[in-house]
Amino acid sequence: MPKGVPNKKPEAAVAAPTDQTQLKREILFMQALREVLITLRLYSDEHLRRKIGKERLTDASLEFFAFMEAGSEPLRQDEQLALSIQLLRSLSKYIVNVMNVPVTLKTMIDCIGLIEPAVDRSFPGYWGSKLLKYTILPVRVAV
Repeated sequence: MPKGVPNKKPEAAVAAPTDQTQLKREILFMQALREVLITLRLYSDEHLRRKIGKERLTDASLEFFAFMEAGSEPLRQDEQLALSIQLLRSLSKYIVNVMNVPVTLKTMIDCIGLIEPAVDRSFPGYWGSKLLKYTILPVRVAV
């Protein structure tokens, strides 16, 4: 190693999700949106994707799942859906109660960046402690 150059391995770059992984995340995100916003229940994935916009859907789902994954252990797909619904419900309550704005698809997508304060308001300290999983699963106590 040349003098003055630190003997340190380069940090591994965080890999971007594959197209298949991102597609699964977008589908889960849209399913959760349908559960929270009942007016969307009859929309197909394709219709909802067009309504939101492909780029906005990708951006929102990436931001949403980055937040969710940072605040929980790895989850199965059914747990991801349940937690997604729980987190989006927290966001919708935040939009109504704090911002005093009606909850629509547009406001949910526009306010996705407020997911952290919304979840912290509903479940104080859970995200920072990586305990979001326990908002959907019962805690098992050894007897």
